[in-house]
Order: sequence, then C-alpha cells, then structure tokens
Amino acid sequence: MKIIIDRYDGTQHYKQAYVVDKKDIEGKTLLSLLLFIKQNLDATLNFTASCRSAICGACGVRVNGHSVLACDEKMEELLATYDNPEVITISPLANFRVISDLVVDWEPSIENLRKIRPTFIPKDEFSAEKGCKQTQAEYDKIQKQWDC
Repeated sequence: MKIIIDRYDGTQHYKQAYVVDKKDIEGKTLLSLLLFIKQNLDATLNFTASCRSAICGACGVRVNGHSVLACDEKMEELLATYDNPEVITISPLANFRVISDLVVDWEPSIENLRKIRPTFIPKDEFSAEKGCKQTQAEYDKIQKQWDC
C-alpha cells in the first residue's frame, strides 16, 4: 500500500510517498505505522507521541482529511473506512502552525486553556477532612460536559 505524508522541512511543504507491505501493518496502530516508516524507511520523518493511551493528544494527525489519534487508530479499521485503502494521506493537524512534518505548535492552544482554566475549582468550604458536598442540581449541571 502507498502512504503519502505531508512533510515540511522548515522552508517548504511537500508530499512524500512510502510503500508499505500490508503484512507490516497487520494488527498495528497508525502510530506503529509511523514508527515503522521512521525506523525502516526514513529516519528523517518527524511526528510526536507521548502517552500511547489516547489521552494526551500528542499523536494527533489527519488521515485523508479526518483528525485521529495515531496511537488509538487501528490500521485495519482505518483502511476499512476508505474507498481506496491502498493509498492514504497523513497530514499534520489543521489550524496549527506546522513545525516539522507532522509536528505542530500546541503552545497557543495550551495558552488558551491556561486563560480559561477548564478545571473544577472546589468551593470555599472545602476541607481535606470533610471534602466538598455537591447537590444533585450541581451534578446535573456539569454531567453533560464530562459524559462523552
């Protein structure tokens, strides 16, 4: 199969194609495919990954225009969703400044999160001994946001 990766070397954007045998990706994730390419075909390919548990988002990329977490995307399932599974294009996330290949600058997004502080803040009456009591109405108010 053919893997086309949108690359960026700091000055120019270009596409690079890699040919991978399907047996080399059986039972693997998209992140495993990227690692295979880096380790066996092109050591200059740049991408990021961290937790490998679909939590941190560091391995986020686009496949044929759709955003995915590379560590969580099984290749067999991914290929089954496309009309032509013999060719896929992997690109960096949209709406981010590309640093190198699939590596994007997360700092503006992190700074926005710092500004809005999307966390639970305990009430003033919170204490380590008693905790913080929550009413059913308070629970109902936030339940929709975290029940994805």
